[in-house]
Amino acid sequence: MRTSAEETAPAFSPDGHWIAYQSNKDRPDRPDVYVQGFPSGGVAQQVSNAGGTQPVWRGDHEIVYRRGQSVTSVQIATAPTFHPGEPVELFRTPNTLIDLMPDGRLLMLTATLSPPVTELEIVVNWFQELRKKMAGGR
Repeated sequence: MRTSAEETAPAFSPDGHWIAYQSNKDRPDRPDVYVQGFPSGGVAQQVSNAGGTQPVWRGDHEIVYRRGQSVTSVQIATAPTFHPGEPVELFRTPNTLIDLMPDGRLLMLTATLSPPVTELEIVVNWFQELRKKMAGGR
């Protein structure tokens, strides 16, 4: 179904029965994380309560996502009906959440916060300098 909302960052549950994604359908100024059955569709259920992006599944019953500078987790019950738990902040970081490793560890992209390089120092003959220093010479 096509909507006017911006719906991005899809992530399939490991069992393939659910799809999590971010959408701004309820608040045009802020995306939230939603889950919908797959391939059956059905009603999309909001799982974040204060914004959310970059959802990834951690097993069949947990979604990890970004909320500003926070990495947040929400437990998911799928039987007898779909029901998200309360989101819990795991930690704060400026880094970007990319995915989860098979063992459940988070894979993140770190941002370089240092200023750009404006100087470059080139050292020539550094093996000779190293040999001198190793031999006790100055």
